[in-house]
Amino acid sequence: MIKQMLFFLKVGAISFGKMVATNYMYEEYVDKKKTLTKDEFFAINGMCKLLPGPSQTQMSIILGILERGKLFGIVTGLMYLLPSFLLITLSAYFYFEKGSVIDTNKLNYGLVPFSLALMLDASLKLGKKSIDSWATIAIFIIASVLAFFSVDMIIILLISGLLGVILHIDCEKLLKKDSQDKLFTVSPIIFFSEPLVSLFLFFLKLGAIVYGGGLVLIPMIHNKIVVQSQWLTEEEFLFGFVIGSTTPGPVILTVAFIAYKIAMALGYNGVVGSVLAGVGVMLPSFILIIALSKIILKSKNIVWLSNMVKGIMPATLGSVLIVSLHLAKNSISDYFQVILILLFFGMGYFLKLNPLIILLISGSLGFLIL
Repeated sequence: MIKQMLFFLKVGAISFGKMVATNYMYEEYVDKKKTLTKDEFFAINGMCKLLPGPSQTQMSIILGILERGKLFGIVTGLMYLLPSFLLITLSAYFYFEKGSVIDTNKLNYGLVPFSLALMLDASLKLGKKSIDSWATIAIFIIASVLAFFSVDMIIILLISGLLGVILHIDCEKLLKKDSQDKLFTVSPIIFFSEPLVSLFLFFLKLGAIVYGGGLVLIPMIHNKIVVQSQWLTEEEFLFGFVIGSTTPGPVILTVAFIAYKIAMALGYNGVVGSVLAGVGVMLPSFILIIALSKIILKSKNIVWLSNMVKGIMPATLGSVLIVSLHLAKNSISDYFQVILILLFFGMGYFLKLNPLIILLISGSLGFLIL
C-alpha cells in the first residue's frame, strides 16, 4: 500500500507533460505488474478523457480503485496532485508575498512572452487533435466569434458541446434522440457575502466543465478574475499560467496560484485560497471517477459524450486564441518581446527543449536587458 502511494507521489513529482505520467502508469500496471493488458489500459484512459478534469489525475484515481478500492483511489489521486500543488502554492507565496525582494517588472519581461509562447504551443497541439472536419472548423469559428464579443465561456461551451453532439450524429440514427442534461447553471458566481464560500464555488464550477485539459480554464478565469473582478493583473495571470505549465502535474492546478492572490485581496491567508481552489476544481473529477469507476473499468463507450467533447475541443481552441491576442495586446511592451514569443515557441515546439530550461532563460532575460 505504502509502495503504491509513493509510486503515485513520484509520478506526480516528475511528470512534466501528459504523456510522461501516462507512460509511467503504463509501465507500472501493464509491463511490470501486468494488472492490465495494453488494450485495457488505453480503453480506460480513453474513458477518462471523456469526463471533465485532467485525464492523468483520473487515471491515478481509477488505478488506485483497481488496486485497493475507492478509498485508496482517493489517496492515489491526492498523491499524484500533491507535488504540483505544493510547488505552485510555494511559487505564489514567493511571488505575491516576497515580490519586493526581486524586481517583478524585470522578471515578467521575459516570462510574459514565454507564457504566450506556451499558449501558442498548446493551441497548435490542441488544433491538430481537434480540428479535423468541417464540423469542428465551424465550431471553432463560432466559438472564436463569441469569445471576441466576450460571451461567457460557460455559454460558449454549452453551445459548442451541443453542436458537437448534433453535427456528429449519424444521419441513419437521427430518429434516436440523445438527451443532454443541464449539468450546471449559467449564472456567474459573484464574490459577495461569504467570500471564501463563493471562491470555493467558483472553482468548483470550473472543475465541473473542464473538458480538453487546463486550457479551458484560461478564457474563463481571465474573464472572471482579471477582466470583471480585477483580482489579478494581466502579468500576474500570465505568470501563474507559466508556473502551472512548467511544474509537474496537471495545468489545472494553476488555480492554486490564482486563488492565493484572491484570498490575499479578500484579507485571508493566501494558502487558504490555494487549498479551496485546488479542492474545488478537482472535486468534480474525483466524484465522477469514483461514481463511474465500475463503468470505466468495464470500458463501455458513451457515444454522445464523446461527440460533445469533439465540439468542446475546437471551441476551447478558439476561445484561448482570442484571449491570447487580448493578453498579448495588453502585456507586450515592445517589438523585442514579440520576437521572444516566436523564439521561445521555436525552442519548445521544434527543438523540444525542457520547459524548465526555457523558463530559466526567459526569467533571466529581463535582468540582463533592462
